[in-house]
Amino acid sequence: MNQENGINMYKIITLLLFAIALKMQVSGQMRTLSFENSFTTIDTMRLEILYQLDFVEDTLHPAEKLTDEQALQIGFHSSKYFSKLLVTNDSINTILEAQNAENLFSPPQSAAQYEIVRNQETKTFEVTYRSDDIVFRYVEETPKLNWVIQNERKTIREYSCQKAVTTFRGRKYEAWFTNEIPLREGPYKFGGLPGLILELQDSKKHFVYNCIGIRKPKSAEPIRIRNWNYTETTREKMHNFLVRKYQNLTAYYNSRGVSFAIHVDGKFIMNPKDHSVPFNPIELE
Repeated sequence: MNQENGINMYKIITLLLFAIALKMQVSGQMRTLSFENSFTTIDTMRLEILYQLDFVEDTLHPAEKLTDEQALQIGFHSSKYFSKLLVTNDSINTILEAQNAENLFSPPQSAAQYEIVRNQETKTFEVTYRSDDIVFRYVEETPKLNWVIQNERKTIREYSCQKAVTTFRGRKYEAWFTNEIPLREGPYKFGGLPGLILELQDSKKHFVYNCIGIRKPKSAEPIRIRNWNYTETTREKMHNFLVRKYQNLTAYYNSRGVSFAIHVDGKFIMNPKDHSVPFNPIELE
């Protein structure tokens, strides 16, 4: 079998792994997401809070952090939390797909792949998470966080804030909230305090959220979610899937009929045995 025929028999994904930065870039012929311009409006936004998230992807190199810009859009009955970097990338791909472009842009490495919608009436979270061409979705009850409010205070973006601590799914956190904005919301799945959370970090500083902006719309703006073709799951099943995927990327891609290569010292190694990449999820359990 010649090389050309061999390539035609396999869908090849090349993962370029840089030994120091441990960055990963994916290209190839795996089926991509469909970016049809289709959305559902779930609420009207009354406030948007922007957060900068600095996080550790590789726990063996905690000083090397990635940065995402994330947004919390708060409505009257629900809120939505997502990566602004990912949404910008989606907008570009929507245009490219409408133009029948052959290649779409991959999300930035630091862009969070999740989107979280909090329903205040049902007290649930609807979470979507992307893994390659799959968009997982699960619904869970809003977690009950046992906050301990402390006496420490400081000023953040001209708001008087107070400290609170809690634990959540394997990590300890400290938060700074302001009752000058009496909304029981915050970044990611955090909330339940008597005011908006402006800063949050875990005890190891693997996930550090800082408010970088607060905007009140001057006119009505919708909170929208994109209409994906979802794969329904549970939080536990999705977590276990991701752990297995990153612990053995070779097995994962081979199970999908995709040949897999890494670039090491100027050479390509096809289907490296039991190849893994760093995986440090915010929820450890």
